[in-house]
Amino acid sequence: MVSKGLKVIIIDDSGAPSVSITDKARFRDTVKFWVDYMSKDVICQQFSTFGTPFTIAINCYLGTMPWNNYTTGRPEGFEQVTGEVMKRNMMERGGRMHACMPGCVIQCSIIYNDAEGKRLASAYKYEVIAMMGTNLGICDHDAIARLKHVCDELGIDAIEIGSSLGVAASAGKMKWGDLESAVRLLMEIEQGTEFGYILGNGVVSTARFINIDRIPAFKGQAIPAHEPRSVKGMGVTYATSPMGADHTAPVQNGTDS
Repeated sequence: MVSKGLKVIIIDDSGAPSVSITDKARFRDTVKFWVDYMSKDVICQQFSTFGTPFTIAINCYLGTMPWNNYTTGRPEGFEQVTGEVMKRNMMERGGRMHACMPGCVIQCSIIYNDAEGKRLASAYKYEVIAMMGTNLGICDHDAIARLKHVCDELGIDAIEIGSSLGVAASAGKMKWGDLESAVRLLMEIEQGTEFGYILGNGVVSTARFINIDRIPAFKGQAIPAHEPRSVKGMGVTYATSPMGADHTAPVQNGTDS
């Protein structure tokens, strides 16, 4: 859509009927119960404090966080991008937690500022740190947030493009762990070069163009930041979801991966 010049989609709900709730009192009581429950839950409190990067250390010890185009699930130097490091940077620079959608009471999304206290990236989350960070051999919050900012400016998905860049790095198109070479490839998307067009079309397009047969995708969709060889349930989800490698499908289907 971005390649066609689409900037925004506006949905006008003027005059649309509100959702009809059969038992409003019961609905309010249920909402109140779950809000109270989550406010006291230890795990939810950790997410509210550290955001989804709270899981980085755990995932790395379990071998589930991608490194260098999914060549291993335990990134080297992951200690530099844990939730604790992110929280320290955020507190020192005036960043904050926020809700990525109206009504969220956990507010695990992060507004991440640079060293001068200026907003560098919002909705800074685990998937971004993994796919635009460790999957490219980059273990620096500031560098990853800069890449997230570029993705936001271009209107491209950080998971899919992170996977595309990982394949490109495997073919020598960028240097592992090098921020500037990753930015250079992202700029090719903005400039509309041939390879930029290929990258923008996703990991399958990129792998086929550079003749790589090891493609981290299911049904044309890039594998997100959860290593399916370590998290078996997630692997089953990737393989069976109608969308392909969708890490949110277990929640949508009411199952636990």
